[in-house]
Amino acid sequence: MTKDKQKRAIGCRLKEVRLRDLCMDNQQDFAELLAINTQQYNRYENEIVAPSLETALILRDRVNEVLKSRGISRTYTVDELFYLVNK
Repeated sequence: MTKDKQKRAIGCRLKEVRLRDLCMDNQQDFAELLAINTQQYNRYENEIVAPSLETALILRDRVNEVLKSRGISRTYTVDELFYLVNK
C-alpha cells in the first residue's frame, strides 16, 4: 500500500468509527475521547498524515475502550482499524 493510500485508508476508517459506530458528528469530541490533540486527529481524518505504528496501537486501544464504555461489543485489531488487512 502506498503512503497516500495508507493515509486515505486511516482517515476513512477513523471517520467511519466516529460517525457509524459512535454517531459522533464532532471531530473535537472524538479526539477528546481518544485523548489526542484535536488538530492531530483532524490531520489523520483529513488524510494529511498517518500515525506511526506506535500511535496506531495506542489509538486502537483507545477506540476499543471507548466502544466498550459505550456498550458497543465491536472491537478492532490494529490491522482492521487502519485497513492493513481486509475485514
